[in-house]
Amino acid sequence: QKTINKFLMKKRLLYPTLVTLLISTLTFPPGFGQFMAGKLTQGETLVTLLDNRTWAKQGIAEEFDYIGNSQAWKHPQVNIFVTLVIFIIMKFWMSALATTIPVPCGAFMPVFVIGAAFGRLVGECMAAWFPDGIHSNESIYSIEPGAYAIAGAAALSGAVTHTVSTAVIVFELTGQISHILPVMIAVILANAVAQSLQPSYYDSLIRIKKLPYLPELGWGHHEKYNIRVEDIMVRDVRYITLNCCYRDLHNVL
Repeated sequence: QKTINKFLMKKRLLYPTLVTLLISTLTFPPGFGQFMAGKLTQGETLVTLLDNRTWAKQGIAEEFDYIGNSQAWKHPQVNIFVTLVIFIIMKFWMSALATTIPVPCGAFMPVFVIGAAFGRLVGECMAAWFPDGIHSNESIYSIEPGAYAIAGAAALSGAVTHTVSTAVIVFELTGQISHILPVMIAVILANAVAQSLQPSYYDSLIRIKKLPYLPELGWGHHEKYNIRVEDIMVRDVRYITLNCCYRDLHNVL
C-alpha cells in the first residue's frame, strides 16, 4: 500500500484519469450505458426516477409507457427491472470508486440517486404485482413508483450519513409533504439499523485518514457519557517554573 501511495503521489493525474476513463467508457450510451440510462445526467436521472407514472405493465417491454427522458430507460432486449438492477449495481461501485480520486467531489447525491433507483425498483415491482392498485375497505390505492423512489432516496442517504435531515431535503426537492409519513418512517428505521452496524460515511473517512476526533458512543455505552475529565486525567503531572534550579530539573528528569 505504501508503494502504491508513493506512486500515486508522483503521478497525481494518472489515477484520476484512469478512473474517469473507466467510468466514462462503461456509461457510454451506445455501449454498455444503454442498459443503465447512460445518456442522462445525474439530475435528469433523479427526475425520471421520481416520476409517479408507472414504466412497466406486467413486466412486458412492449407495454412500457415512456414519456420524455424516461425513454432512456427503455431497451428492446431487457425489461425495466433488469435495467434498474444494472443501474443500481454499476452506480454503487462506480460511485465508491469515484470518491477515492484526489478531487473534491460529493458523495451525497450519488447515494441519493442510488436510493431513488432502489425505491423505484420496489415501486415498479409493486405496480407489476398489483396492476389495478391495492384494494382496502372498498377503496383502491394506486401504486405510485415515484413515492417509493422518494422513500428509498431519503432512507439510503440518511443511513449513509446518519442524519434525519435528509427527509427535509426530500420535502424541499418535491415541494410537498404528502409522503411525510412513509419517508420519516423509512429514514428513522434506516438510521437505527445503520447506526447499530457501522459509523457514518464521514466518520469512516475520518478514521481512514486517521484524523483526531471524538467518536459517538454506540448503543449500550450511554453510561460513559457521565464520565468526567477528572476520572481519566493524569494527576501526577511533572512541571517546572521560572524559579526552578538545576537540582529541580534533575529531579524532574
